[in-house]
Amino acid sequence: MASSFNLNAYGAMFRVRAAYSFEVGGLLVRMYAFMRTIGTVSMLTLSGYSYFMAGLVASVVAFALFLISPRVSKKIDERGQGAIVVPATCIALSGCAILLVTVLLKLPIALCFVGAVLMGFLPTPQALTRARWVYLVKSGRLGDGAPELKTVFSYEGVMDDIVFMVSPAISIALASGIHPIAGMGCGFICCVVGTLLLASSKDTEPVPGWEKKLANRKGAASADCSEGAASAESGAAAEGLRNGSAPAAGSGIACDVSADSVDDARAGKKKRSRSLFLTNPVVRTLFFLSLLMGCFFGIFDTATVSFAQIELNDPVFASLILAIESLVSTIVGFVFGMILITARQSKKMLAFSIVIGLGYGSMIFVSSSVSLLVVIFVAAGTYAPFVITLNETAERAVPEANITEALTWVTSGSICGLAFGPTLAGVIIDTWGSFACFGTGAFVALAIPVLAILTYPMMKRQVG
Repeated sequence: MASSFNLNAYGAMFRVRAAYSFEVGGLLVRMYAFMRTIGTVSMLTLSGYSYFMAGLVASVVAFALFLISPRVSKKIDERGQGAIVVPATCIALSGCAILLVTVLLKLPIALCFVGAVLMGFLPTPQALTRARWVYLVKSGRLGDGAPELKTVFSYEGVMDDIVFMVSPAISIALASGIHPIAGMGCGFICCVVGTLLLASSKDTEPVPGWEKKLANRKGAASADCSEGAASAESGAAAEGLRNGSAPAAGSGIACDVSADSVDDARAGKKKRSRSLFLTNPVVRTLFFLSLLMGCFFGIFDTATVSFAQIELNDPVFASLILAIESLVSTIVGFVFGMILITARQSKKMLAFSIVIGLGYGSMIFVSSSVSLLVVIFVAAGTYAPFVITLNETAERAVPEANITEALTWVTSGSICGLAFGPTLAGVIIDTWGSFACFGTGAFVALAIPVLAILTYPMMKRQVG
């Protein structure tokens, strides 16, 4: 598996000034998304509701996201981000508002379950920003200076890690220090501002049907643009995007993605009525790999908190372990984005599945605080390459027109796993203790390479 190192890999990304708006918007919506579960639990428990009830509401949110969010993403792929993101986010935020008002006015708890279902309509922010980058890079709008998609996915993964580390802490601090609804209220505001920024960045939105028009253009020049003019104007459009300005109405991309391509996409909706989860074996496999990953992370985090509280009588130790895990993962993810690996995608997926399985499978050897520190230093470095490769594989497994739905299925898998993992961990801890929970998490982690090995022939056929 040959590789090379590029210190300037991220430079091409940062030169695309038109991306600043949707990146900041996506970051703010992600803050709300990562505050959502812990914010719901802390808001309800600090308001006097039981942990069981708070956990139940949070589980309904996770289950609603699993059922609804991929279908929202499917509609986004069919009709475009501009047509779907704002209405869907308004529905999701109305659900959040129901939770906030219910807690503030001490209304019946049943209303929280209604709000929890509506919160499942939130579009996946990671998928929205990644889909925009795929569009900008593959449509040729950035010209020869376009960044590598793996670098983009690495950067996005680093942002995920940073927000994952910071957002829950902010939510808990606001809820405990100001008012129980302050944490979720902050997330609500972040989501509103972030969505408005995403919606305002219209020049970077993937236009439905752009990939079909681009494929057709490879065989013939556009009717409205001569070949030379199209090339020159495409370069001008790329320069305009790097400078942060929208492309001109007659630029190359306007010729590539015209009204008839949008009509083609709308006409094709009937042809693609079934979910990618049902029709694409790669997406289905990636979902289950992501589910296993989320499950063992949920088990590991819960076991770490239990170990710190029960075995060490030092809750701060758990925060230290989880902070080290996020820090190591962030650093490795940033470095990984600068490495160009020349290998088949199926081989990379198999290799990093084995690496993360063995890394977190070492949880079975945890017997003390020292061994836990050693395990986390080793294992945390395997997370970012695995997740980045998951997203790369999803991008290669589907047509560009379906990229948002594919990436959402990957994210939904981890959400489901994170919802199920702590529940399983709680039962094991209550029955057998913290060390048994680490062992269970190890077996779940080892299931990842097992699944990757079993599906490798299919992966090789589908993604190369």
